[in-house]
Amino acid sequence: MKTTSTMATTPLEAARKELLERICTAYAKAQESAKDYEQEYAATSWWQRVRARNLSPVQTALASFDVAALETMYARFYRDPCSKGLIGWPRCWDGDTARERIEEADLHTMREETLYRLACWRAGTDGQYPLSVLESPEVGEPFGVSIDGTFVTTRAEYHHASASRIASLAPPSGTAVEIGGGYGGMAYYLLRQPSGLRYIDFDVPESLALAAYYLDNALPERTLVLCGEQPDMLEDLPAGAIVLLPPWQMTSLPDGYADITFSAHLLCDLQPVARERYLREIARFTSRYLLDWGREDDVVAEAFNRHFHLMEKRRTTWHLYRDPNAKEWELLLQTRRTEAAIQPRH
Repeated sequence: MKTTSTMATTPLEAARKELLERICTAYAKAQESAKDYEQEYAATSWWQRVRARNLSPVQTALASFDVAALETMYARFYRDPCSKGLIGWPRCWDGDTARERIEEADLHTMREETLYRLACWRAGTDGQYPLSVLESPEVGEPFGVSIDGTFVTTRAEYHHASASRIASLAPPSGTAVEIGGGYGGMAYYLLRQPSGLRYIDFDVPESLALAAYYLDNALPERTLVLCGEQPDMLEDLPAGAIVLLPPWQMTSLPDGYADITFSAHLLCDLQPVARERYLREIARFTSRYLLDWGREDDVVAEAFNRHFHLMEKRRTTWHLYRDPNAKEWELLLQTRRTEAAIQPRH
């Protein structure tokens, strides 16, 4: 008599499958509504090229609810093309296949660049943190370099510096919005300490899907809300919640809902129509500050000036290692509709 046996699903496997199914459902909801907002909220030209060249396999898995394929990609997303554009791959990894080994020359370059960026991190955070704070979860099989006993994942110092700056400006139980949060690297450092700070990320559907996987695995104690879930959640958003939405849902945020909005290297690269719509919405739903990291551009500066008061402007040096001519700035801005001046806290 022929018998068959099946392996029982573990609670961890069941939870992972449930998360991936939620991600696929949210992706479908976002894609369903995307066509109505193609012009006003269009992604940057750079991201559209990344999407066309590298993201077809993960888009297919998301759209077809292929949970097994999605788990394979996301389980090692640092090394899989599903994260192209969001992870700084070594130059030897150009291509469309998952990678393992980093060539010796690229390892040397990665270490030298990390040491340079650590100097930027120490300067930007006034040297107040030990190197150990840059430790990050092993979700996605990250790569990086080990320095003085601390494994520094690629771009960890940049993400931590961003989070530190935001935390210095946001109330502990307030609401922070990020425009273009990528896979959630900055959000992890911002939210890993117990606090009531709420975090909302507006980004393209592919990035939101990966961020949902990363942040739910890295911060399982936090409430995660995805596109299409709990449509009235903003009316009673629990403390410490993480909300991931496509950019056209910015209109769902009430006036003055967020204490601070942060964006890095996105607003300056948007097409003028999209940039104006983003800035108009940010100025409406932000009660205190817009913190923007981006390149110097007179046209962009004029757009900011239509909606915000410039409070501080600082030269950043993160990318000078690769481009000595880079002109990039951190801008701290305040919405023009704010009647009483709010002084930044130090």
